[in-house]
Amino acid sequence: MFDLAQMAQQLGLADLVLGDAGQLLSGAENRAEIHTWRAALAAHLERFGHQLASFDLCLPTLADDPRPVLTAIQTYLNGKESPYIRQRRMQAEGEAALADVESYLSEHNAQKFRQLLSTAQQAGRAREDALFDVGLAWTPLHRMALELGRRLVQRGALAQPEDIFWLYLDEIGAACKNLNPLAGLAGPVAARQAQNQLWTGAQPPYLLPLDSRPAFWWKWVFPTPELNRQPDAHTLVGLGVSPGKVTGVARVIRSLDQAPRLHAGEILVTRSTTPAWTPLFAQIGGLVTDLGGPLAHGSIVAREYGIPAVMGTGSATQRILDGVTITVDGTLGKVIINTNKVVEI
Repeated sequence: MFDLAQMAQQLGLADLVLGDAGQLLSGAENRAEIHTWRAALAAHLERFGHQLASFDLCLPTLADDPRPVLTAIQTYLNGKESPYIRQRRMQAEGEAALADVESYLSEHNAQKFRQLLSTAQQAGRAREDALFDVGLAWTPLHRMALELGRRLVQRGALAQPEDIFWLYLDEIGAACKNLNPLAGLAGPVAARQAQNQLWTGAQPPYLLPLDSRPAFWWKWVFPTPELNRQPDAHTLVGLGVSPGKVTGVARVIRSLDQAPRLHAGEILVTRSTTPAWTPLFAQIGGLVTDLGGPLAHGSIVAREYGIPAVMGTGSATQRILDGVTITVDGTLGKVIINTNKVVEI
């Protein structure tokens, strides 16, 4: 994404990308330099655009809704630090930290430590590779479903192609087999959409029954910071998964389609992140989530971007009001709500 920003700058397209990136995608203009940049963006989306926002097939991948990618490109055009510079700095910091640790160890123990560290680094990469590949089928499946929806619209079965995602498989099969104009699906679609809207604001509990506690062995093998009792109404405690401290405006985002509300430097507060959220990390100043731990996707990406992050707070999206100022301490694993506007639950 940084390379695409650099290319836009070199081709004299920076103002166009910053002003109306959608115009670049629409094909309204077809100058040679625009065609070149658009082809590079298409190649990026072909390779990386299958990243998932959710396992719900109705949600488009980045390949079909590249707005988060365009936002990241705009952020780099506005002066965001080069990831190449950040990568070199973090590599130097890592090498210095390794040398510091080894200075306290015997040669034998230092060798064992390096072996364990190498194993951990490889495992971390393998986990991210798995998350990256898990969505490979989602873009073609989403497009196939929409194409089927368009055909059913033409036959009068549906009002719009997206309604296909509100039907059961047997209903879709019956609609495809029926050669006559169809009716009767609009009612079930509307009822299911209304039911979904009703449940959208519900916050599922971490455990059922509500007053239950995980067994000791579960807490030991799978630590659940989400179950921690918070000390007071202004403090949230979780896991510090990416070091550093930042104070800024909290932007509570519950789904990727709300991402346009997020502004540069704000702190993203959400339930959890998936690979499709990665472009947002180019613009945020910090991250707070309800769920997750040190090896969660958001934790790994936050460390790569050098963003302070606290995960596993359990109730950040409930207790932090959108737009208030908070302080995120990714070293201590604490979030301070710097306002009297708090929600006690």
